[in-house]
Amino acid sequence: MLGLFLCGTMIWATTESVYAANPVKTTIPTFKVTLNGTTIQNEYSQYPLIVYRDITYFPMTYFDCRFLSVETDWQGNQKGLFVGKSDVRGAYTPYTQNKKNNRSNQATVVNFPVTINGKSINNAKEPYPLLNFRDVTYFPMTWRFCVDEFGWEYSFDSKNGLVIRSSDKAVDSSGALPNKIASPYLGEAVTMDAENAYYMDKNGQIIRMPLEKIMKGRNASISEGNPMYQVPKNTYSDNYCQPVFYDSYGKKYLWFNTGGGVMGSRYWLEMDPAEFKVCNSSQQEHFEIWGRKFTFWSGGTPGPNNLSWKNDSGEWKSLGDPNYIYGWDWEVSSESSGGSVKHALWYDGGYYVYTLGFDYTDYYWEGSKAPDEELYSRTTGIVRVDIRDNTTERISPANQRVRNFIAEMETGKIYYQAGGNFYVYDTSSGSNEVYASAGKEFDAFAVADGTVFVVSGYNPMKEKSEGTLAILQRDGSLKTINEVHRWQNMSEKTDLFTGEKYLVVSCQDGAGAPYHLVVLDKNGNVVLKNSDITTPNNAAVSKGTIYYYNKNTQRICGAKL
Repeated sequence: MLGLFLCGTMIWATTESVYAANPVKTTIPTFKVTLNGTTIQNEYSQYPLIVYRDITYFPMTYFDCRFLSVETDWQGNQKGLFVGKSDVRGAYTPYTQNKKNNRSNQATVVNFPVTINGKSINNAKEPYPLLNFRDVTYFPMTWRFCVDEFGWEYSFDSKNGLVIRSSDKAVDSSGALPNKIASPYLGEAVTMDAENAYYMDKNGQIIRMPLEKIMKGRNASISEGNPMYQVPKNTYSDNYCQPVFYDSYGKKYLWFNTGGGVMGSRYWLEMDPAEFKVCNSSQQEHFEIWGRKFTFWSGGTPGPNNLSWKNDSGEWKSLGDPNYIYGWDWEVSSESSGGSVKHALWYDGGYYVYTLGFDYTDYYWEGSKAPDEELYSRTTGIVRVDIRDNTTERISPANQRVRNFIAEMETGKIYYQAGGNFYVYDTSSGSNEVYASAGKEFDAFAVADGTVFVVSGYNPMKEKSEGTLAILQRDGSLKTINEVHRWQNMSEKTDLFTGEKYLVVSCQDGAGAPYHLVVLDKNGNVVLKNSDITTPNNAAVSKGTIYYYNKNTQRICGAKL
């Protein structure tokens, strides 16, 4: 358990001296305790709230601390424990056990140094000292600490019990999905739009459920959901196909594979809240931009002439130069050819389509005869295809490989990197500008309203890859986002009501990342630091709040930005 590892076991190094300290008797609260709108259940909690000298004590586990926007730092027996107010946020994540807690328990007074908000605490002289219970440090929730030090709202009466709110932006973790129909794929197969959550149940149905019915602090009723689509079982097993949700140019899609990678099919569905529509059912990447539909082959062993579009007559037709492989980062050597498919295509709304292209002209094998050496120097680039006459023209620098690109829908600008430079191509004017000369290519990049975010040091094959996120400045320098450590994934998200742009970043779970979810505004300012585990595909921004599926609690959570 991550919380115990980060807080409990780091304090474990002091337990020999702690257990030599004074033992004290504690009890489980008999009154109601509500923290950030969540009523705390103590009976079967591994780390319950406890009461000592009529004061409630809080367990300083990883998730519990972040639930109240507090961070801790254990610096060894000599320097001890540092506790400080923080702007980190997280959902309430209970630690449960099968055994019911006793009414009375024994704890000990900690005897290592404690510093709170930079102030040294003499714990031996405190009327309400920090305690150790079940190898976790417990903190006294007195007015002095809660209000004076941390600025929380604090009240107690016989009717409501103890009520504490640490922030008006505390995470709302009330979004419980129907708990009897959870799918084994639930951790991945959940997404949101402006007003709804979508998830796959144990019967393979994609369910749409209004967020307002989920965010009520109870398990939503099965009857409140609307079945939208039945996912089939895989032809090679008795399991349902694994659905994947994603956003593309203002639309939300669902896709899944059935069958094998070569002979199987990939189904693409457009997720309209009223109806899910099957776009295609073959190994094709699907795009719909400005009312036109495009596909290119994305299955095994692609060949030239793989780009198609739906013309004005409603017919699917080949598009582009028949000698080109489109949509792939492709390369050729004297021994083989190969590459990887990229979900990268842009249509300007007029006559031009932009995607990756590799010129396969005159590439052939005749027995052991290899193709001409000139072919080995060819590189994948960004090409512009004219839908009127199929003319294909490279718009990125010649002989410099382009592995991927991002197109901004609002501006029609294409961002890409090649040869150590970062470029911006304006599809309206045709200008190809060097945005920044960084002298290297980055492992990943994203764009939010013209701000370029880049990732360095990420290796998906390495368990604990560094993954540093930074803003790429126009002079080629990097402004590091210190809150993002061990980057994993990111995606630009648009507030579906206000139109504001955000970058949603997920960090690697269990790899020493201080935060797991970080949200930045279009200028690169951090507007949310969060300890909950999710992915950008599991999130949406609506009315200034990010809604996401929390894999720890298996709930929909909401956090104000």
